[in-house]
Amino acid sequence: MSYTLFDITHRVAKVLNILVDGVATNGSVSTLLDGNDRTEADNYWADGSLWLWYDAGALGAAPEGEMTVLNSSTSSTGTLTFRDNFTIAPASGDKYSVARKVRTNIPWMPIIIQQVNQALQMLGTIPVVDTTTVTLASAQTEYTLPIRAYQDLRQVLIQRVTTDADNNYWQELTNYEITPATPGNAPTIRLPLQYASGYDLMLVYMDYHPEMQVAADALNDNVPIERVVYPTALGCLEWLRELWNGDARYDRSIAKMEQLAATAEARYSIRKPTRAGKMMLIDWPDLYPERHEFEVDKAYL
Repeated sequence: MSYTLFDITHRVAKVLNILVDGVATNGSVSTLLDGNDRTEADNYWADGSLWLWYDAGALGAAPEGEMTVLNSSTSSTGTLTFRDNFTIAPASGDKYSVARKVRTNIPWMPIIIQQVNQALQMLGTIPVVDTTTVTLASAQTEYTLPIRAYQDLRQVLIQRVTTDADNNYWQELTNYEITPATPGNAPTIRLPLQYASGYDLMLVYMDYHPEMQVAADALNDNVPIERVVYPTALGCLEWLRELWNGDARYDRSIAKMEQLAATAEARYSIRKPTRAGKMMLIDWPDLYPERHEFEVDKAYL
């Protein structure tokens, strides 16, 4: 299962215990109406954050998985007004979560996203699988690589079948060479043979996770979501403590979150592929038996 920025931020908000859940009774692309529960005073939810996490049709259809910051709220109608529109209107029965602002003009959503990206960087490099950059062409044995692939390339595999998306028959290559480039330019991979055109190369290399900014941005499948959620929640609490001038009331929560983050790091490892080994055969007896006749005979004396 692939997780998205929506999933991460929603989980972080749960861990921080800042959410109130509700069920929509109607809505538009710019509003959600909850005539049953959203009876708080006008603008109680202004600058709040909203996640719509369940489609009433149980099909996972939009706007499930969409999130936004709120401009205002109206008590008499239970209306929450969005800062950024949804792709389609919420329907009766859709389920959502809402969090109040941190303080005036500071919603939780961008703070959580900022801390998510900080947590991703703190992971260090992670495995990246690239099957789109290099497609073999006729009369060509040299191809441009992503710059990061040169810095820590772990594996190169060649596609053997293109007619079945579920059976590519990837075969590992070990006899390639990499040519570095001048600063600011991409390196080149040199293949030993002219392979048939139209097949892809799979590049497996180590790189930092790209930033996540919109709800649908996907988390790299090699990263357990727990390795992001708890460090993000920890970062939010530390940010909150600094916002309130080092308020010691947050110390206990921070200590608890540090423990949860450490437990997640110990329990959920990120598997990193090893570099493919290379072997060079020089003056091998099977290739040049006449050169080794004396040595072979001598070995049996």
